Amino acid sequence: MSNKVTLFTLALILFAAIVLSSVEAHECPYSKRSNVPLNKRNETKPEKCPCSLGQAIFEKNVTGISVFAQNECGVTSITGFLTGLKEPSKNVYNFFITDRCGKIITNLTDVLNAKISADGVTQFTAKDKDLNLDCDKDGIFNLFCKDEKCEKKVYKRDGQGADMLITQNNGPYARANLNKF
Repeated sequence: MSNKVTLFTLALILFAAIVLSSVEAHECPYSKRSNVPLNKRNETKPEKCPCSLGQAIFEKNVTGISVFAQNECGVTSITGFLTGLKEPSKNVYNFFITDRCGKIITNLTDVLNAKISADGVTQFTAKDKDLNLDCDKDGIFNLFCKDEKCEKKVYKRDGQGADMLITQNNGPYARANLNKF
């Protein structure tokens, strides 16, 4: 029970950090993605992305949480705290977003620039203007596996969404569902 309370407290702290870091009083610095099919009544306002939050909670091999927050400009802030990355001096760890069939959608390794301590702990905070959570139909929350081999293995609604994958020396090491909340 205390483990769940600790993860919940950490999630709240990470959420507060993301909110505080994304509060900016200026125009969107990046080109906006449109999630509105028609520009009704000839509005001149730029279209905005929905503000969205997602989380990936790791419980096997790696323990921890990664939180994703998309602002109305389409910029995604990523923050997290992970433990269990064994022998970082001997092993190479990479971070990816995959669809539920395991196809790599984006490589987050360079974006996160996670520094792993000798005891296998890392914390990171980064912004990615190219990571689309749900600004349009191509957002990672809207992914659906189209791999025939994979679709035979999953249930009717299990193929939708994304995962965060951590690899160790180019092999899968830990995976967590990336869920919208």
